[in-house]
Amino acid sequence: MRHPIDPKVDCVFKALLGAESNRDLLIHFLNAILGAELPRPITAVEIQNPYNEKEFLDDKLTVVDVKARDATGQLYQVEIQLLNHRDLPARILYGWADLYSAQIKEGESYRKLRPSYAIWLLGQTLLADDPDYAHEFRLRDPHGRVFLDHGGIWGCWSSVNSPPTRSKPSSSGG
Repeated sequence: MRHPIDPKVDCVFKALLGAESNRDLLIHFLNAILGAELPRPITAVEIQNPYNEKEFLDDKLTVVDVKARDATGQLYQVEIQLLNHRDLPARILYGWADLYSAQIKEGESYRKLRPSYAIWLLGQTLLADDPDYAHEFRLRDPHGRVFLDHGGIWGCWSSVNSPPTRSKPSSSGG
């Protein structure tokens, strides 16, 4: 039987993964997407305010679908976007950078920074001529050496022209 509520609708998606009553679903989702990346499975999360606060009046306000923090302080952002637009890659990177940089305030040590993960579920492929449905973007050099292992951006999107495959971590992005 088909359910009449579409989980791809933004408000339904937020209710599924961003509601306190569905915290276990979010934990399972994060472990399914990031499990191989994490030192241990996530067992608990605190759902955070989806508004990324502005420091100054002229700062850009960003709002995410779901934001959470686990017991180790790692941050997670989950977004669904059915239609791509020209500036979407910049928006994805900006959102991750905002999530990461908001962890510390002036005068605090950089050692307080914890890995941050942005997961984007897209209805359309983002990389032209690439059949992979899943991508990991991290800070690496051309030889694959990790600059700082502090999370990154995970993208999952439709690939209408070929069967799904999974890509290796990319050296670009943040």
